[in-house]
Amino acid sequence: MNVHLMRAGLLMEQSRWQMAEQELRQALMQDGDDSDAHRLLALCLDAQDRYDDAENEARMAIHLAPDDSSAHAALAGVLTSRNRFDAALDAVGEALRLDPYNSRTFGLASFLWFQKKEWQRSLETADKGLEIDSEDRGCLNYRAMALVKLGRQAEAERTLDGVLALDPNDSRSHANQGWTSLERGERDKALVHFREALALDPMNEWARQGMLEALKAKYFLYRILLSYFLFMAKLSTRTQWMIMIGMFVLQNLVADISRRNPAAAPYLKWLLFTYSILVLFTWLGYPLFNLLLFTNRFGRLTLFREQKQGAITVGTLLLCAASSYGLSWYWSDIVLEIGALYVAILAIPASAIFLCPEGRPKWTMLGVTVLLGCVAFSPIVFDLAERLGWQLLNDQGQETLLWSLKNYVWGIIASQFLANYLINQRPER
Repeated sequence: MNVHLMRAGLLMEQSRWQMAEQELRQALMQDGDDSDAHRLLALCLDAQDRYDDAENEARMAIHLAPDDSSAHAALAGVLTSRNRFDAALDAVGEALRLDPYNSRTFGLASFLWFQKKEWQRSLETADKGLEIDSEDRGCLNYRAMALVKLGRQAEAERTLDGVLALDPNDSRSHANQGWTSLERGERDKALVHFREALALDPMNEWARQGMLEALKAKYFLYRILLSYFLFMAKLSTRTQWMIMIGMFVLQNLVADISRRNPAAAPYLKWLLFTYSILVLFTWLGYPLFNLLLFTNRFGRLTLFREQKQGAITVGTLLLCAASSYGLSWYWSDIVLEIGALYVAILAIPASAIFLCPEGRPKWTMLGVTVLLGCVAFSPIVFDLAERLGWQLLNDQGQETLLWSLKNYVWGIIASQFLANYLINQRPER
């Protein structure tokens, strides 16, 4: 075996990707048609987020050895990193056709079905891999993750107990055990596993995210919100849309009944008010509790960059709203009071910016929020300008502003439907 390939393999086991890449390029200088060198180089480049080069190397490995299942599996791994899950499933299917007895390939296939929210298929695929190797940690972990989404937490916990018995130092298994405990409402147990996962691998983002959720779950209100989030995460994207649209239609139906039946109106209005509070809580609860964590030294260290930005943005908007309301009370100015309400509501789409994936989804949500922000801040800006003696709008401009203000709430509602769509996007990398 080529000595450079041997060195590269050892370096890859230590996650020293750049040094491994150098060894592999040395190997290719000696033999440019070595499919194993191209395949391993694809994995090194993928680990360094150099996706175009990684895909080219994987395809070159397949070109040189079209019957090598590991080359197709490498391509599937690169395509998975690029969020091209359908193409990755095609590649992993070809790998399994060439070698149907590779449990690791079944593990990758199970992960891909999991990403597509096909929980049952993910479970079945992991089980096929475990028929080949009952101790394959990838298959065991993905089996447990699928079981959690299917509502079979007890089975998932038994599966993960088995994984940890095989390897108590597996960070991924501790993280999954933490999420399983969180699903079952066992916050303290979840914290133990998340801490252990991060001690074993400080770069484990799955564990870090779980740690954040467990820390926020000490608050009763957030435990309710977390239960809702975990429930919705188990549903397919189509079902989530059906629930959102169904609740919106139901709200409007109740409002219409309230208008037609004055006797029932007081009760129905309380129902609508309660529903509106719950909706606002689901929209703003996540960034508000991040803001609460941001005020804590340990919580601030645990938050991701996007979560910190979201917390600061929401906190700034609420501070602006409070300031405007304070001025409205001091001057008895209804315009500033309306502006305060609009700015506070702007926190809803603003918080969604930092939940969207990088790229077009995030920029789209940012653009929508900026447009809504122009409307939200306009009453405050024009009112203060008028107090300073500046007339910024003519009659036509005032009519346009009034129309915008009347339709502002509809814009906020529409932005949340858009946010739900954008958050579920996985842009190709």
